[in-house]
Amino acid sequence: MTTNDIMKSRLKYNRPSLRARARPPKNRTPLGEAFSAANMGTSLQLQYCIDCCRFQYPSQEVCQVCLNDNLVWREAVGTGHIISQTALFHSLWEFFKRRTSQKPWPVATVALDQGPIVFAHLDAEVFDEAKILDASERTQVKVFSHYDCSMRSILIATSKETDTETKE
Repeated sequence: MTTNDIMKSRLKYNRPSLRARARPPKNRTPLGEAFSAANMGTSLQLQYCIDCCRFQYPSQEVCQVCLNDNLVWREAVGTGHIISQTALFHSLWEFFKRRTSQKPWPVATVALDQGPIVFAHLDAEVFDEAKILDASERTQVKVFSHYDCSMRSILIATSKETDTETKE
């Protein structure tokens, strides 16, 4: 690729029509693709080690505890509590730049009741970005999987009372 080609590729995002169509990053590892395939519905599917009977996140080739490769995808109960939360104010990805210019993008780490700790997007309608959650309050949430516009599975945390049985 020549220097001229590199400059043209950088400048293409300076046009508003292309920025408006920017999508989330598509680059995923084979395990990330397997996570997306397992989470096609709204239920939360995580890797489960049959030998030590534990769920694990993020997806890996072997179990984090017993180092066995006897892993299957199993439905996990998506209830848990927020450990910490933050907001994304700036990003290098064009897709997130557009959204963070309007308001911060809330994200959190959630300790699921079945053990693993997951990283999830917070439902902005339920959790106000001005409200700072106290970790000692153990704010109860429900985590479920959903697709972004690049058809990759993401995790979303919402209040425990929210109905997550349908895609809406």
